[in-house]
Amino acid sequence: MNYKEGDFLLINDESYKAKQFIGEIAGNVNNNKKNDNDQYTLLVYIFPEDTKDGKQSYMSSSEVFLTTNQKTYFLDGIVQDKVEVVTLDEYINRKYNRNEKCPNLYFKRQDYNIEKNLFYPEELPRICICEQIFNPDIPFFFFLKE
Repeated sequence: MNYKEGDFLLINDESYKAKQFIGEIAGNVNNNKKNDNDQYTLLVYIFPEDTKDGKQSYMSSSEVFLTTNQKTYFLDGIVQDKVEVVTLDEYINRKYNRNEKCPNLYFKRQDYNIEKNLFYPEELPRICICEQIFNPDIPFFFFLKE
């Protein structure tokens, strides 16, 4: 499989704490000399359950967090699939407005510092009068804040 900078890959790595994560290709360690033994630097995106406090009620099962970690890998044997990571707005538009089937679609709205257990931005907007943070997995009727 051919990989290029900016590709998002679902990675299985039993030696890594999260076991499964999404890696965004940040570069080819072999100075872009394409061969079967290429090593790639990946930006690591983790799933909600892999944060220190685990999945919170506002976190979606399709949400990922860009971490401060980078890993270098030979990709043969650890790539499960190519995936897409988009903004929350694009995720909502594609998943709900167009009724697309998007099995490999994830979204990012926060970064996560693993060492400090901090999210950026620290606060997410409260979108309705109930003061809840929007989770696109939970269908509910709400009144938008004015």
